[in-house]
Amino acid sequence: MEELQKKKVGRPPCNINNFLPSQLETLASLNLTDKQICQVLEISESSLNLYKKDEIIFKALKKGKEISDARVERSLFERAMGYSHPEDNIHVTKNGEVIITPTIKYYPPDTVACIFWLKNRKPDEWRDKTEMKHDLTENLMAAVVAALAGSKDE
Repeated sequence: MEELQKKKVGRPPCNINNFLPSQLETLASLNLTDKQICQVLEISESSLNLYKKDEIIFKALKKGKEISDARVERSLFERAMGYSHPEDNIHVTKNGEVIITPTIKYYPPDTVACIFWLKNRKPDEWRDKTEMKHDLTENLMAAVVAALAGSKDE
């Protein structure tokens, strides 16, 4: 009798080593979430979490996410400060002639972006709520107790 072979069930395992660290970094730099990266790589999130234990893979993903974060930070900064960029103004005349005029498009500073930036970069100075720290020293405490005792005697 022939021995029965066990039939393997499920998707074959993905070897993360088939992907270069630079490819993983690029996926993360495109602002993809871990779930989206898993979809691209056709692996489960639990597999990615296991692969992240490899320092090279972890660093590649982290570096890619830092690149994406830096882009957003730069955009927020530009929005807060105001910025300009070259832009072509395209017009079509009544004769059907296309006229392209190079211009500079200007975006003024955005107050909301400024506030957001300052609240995150300087929270102690720009926080909405100011926290009062009460620090009663022994001398002050004794004065309060004496004042309260004096008011009870009257």
